Amino acid sequence: LPLLILFLVAGAVLITRKEGSSGKRPGPVFIAILIALSLTGTAEQIAQARTGYLSAEAKSFVECNDWIRENAPAAAIILSCKPSYTKLYTGRDTVGYFLIDDPDMQRKCIVDKRVDFVIVGDIGFYLHQAQYLVKTVEKYPEKFRLRYTTRNKPENYVYEVIYPERQ
Repeated sequence: LPLLILFLVAGAVLITRKEGSSGKRPGPVFIAILIALSLTGTAEQIAQARTGYLSAEAKSFVECNDWIRENAPAAAIILSCKPSYTKLYTGRDTVGYFLIDDPDMQRKCIVDKRVDFVIVGDIGFYLHQAQYLVKTVEKYPEKFRLRYTTRNKPENYVYEVIYPERQ
């Protein structure tokens, strides 16, 4: 980070001192303000990372992953909006959300991939993918068993997929 600041300041000085061209160049005060604003955002991100700050949406998602890690069988396949995170966090095989608005096709994809558990919830800054799963669960309530609801808002859910041959 200190070298980045040095290069930014050196570049700002070069931009403001360049001669032989017409037009106004940004002044050093303007460039210093831009650098300060950039560093403020970076400092905020570093502080959030160090203090463990998570949005309410992300906390609910992590809570669902906690439940999966503690309760789902080791061989379970999990459908998640962040499959890489869920795989690393829970140690379970994962599949990413299917961006399909049709509940019938959504159900078919879940069955074809042999998904055992579904995390239903968005983490705020992604496309609102969970809406597709909500429609599927509402259309096929006998094919999904609610296993977990997060304690905090916004509520996220973990559903177990029901397969007749497993009962």
